[in-house]
Amino acid sequence: MTLAKEAPLKPFALVSDRIVTPDGIVSGALWVDEDGTIAEITPRGEVPPEIDIVDAMGFAILPGLVDINMHLGDATTTRLAAAGGVTTIVDLPHGENSTTTCAAELIAKLKALQ
Repeated sequence: MTLAKEAPLKPFALVSDRIVTPDGIVSGALWVDEDGTIAEITPRGEVPPEIDIVDAMGFAILPGLVDINMHLGDATTTRLAAAGGVTTIVDLPHGENSTTTCAAELIAKLKALQ
């Protein structure tokens, strides 16, 4: 994942007891390099004093955002969400007959978004 940027970033570390990874939830320091890329996750004690630390203890650090209030209309909706860092959406019904209740309706909705 890369952060949107206008100028090079000063490397920093996010420290949390809940860093969500593909392998599970870990505690430690998530390093972000000058390109805004997640470089690595290390134990908290391995962060050198010259690196800025963002204390996120008690908060979950996720690899993407979850939007639980999406109303899918067209492909623009999902493209804008992705541009903002959203990686998971929940499609909520809006209007009459908009509830998706079967696989065929879901497939039709997904085709309309392409």
